[in-house]
Amino acid sequence: MRRSRPATRTRSASIRTRTRRRSAQAVEELFNVKVLRVNVCMVQSKPKRRGLYRGRRPGWKKAIVQLRPGDSIEIFEGVHA
Repeated sequence: MRRSRPATRTRSASIRTRTRRRSAQAVEELFNVKVLRVNVCMVQSKPKRRGLYRGRRPGWKKAIVQLRPGDSIEIFEGVHA
């Protein structure tokens, strides 16, 4: 059985070279909240094709940020993952 995420977690795209600490600082400065924990994972690039032309979508880094209880980001209120 899969556990649901607490309401204090938010997902965001991040720059590939950005570290957990810099991601947390960026979220704290932009949204004026306190970050407790940051989990980071690399999303792999995907092959795409349009007719005869082949290519790849770029990979990207995903940061999952856990906020202090009581803090929230207004943009993501009401959105359930």
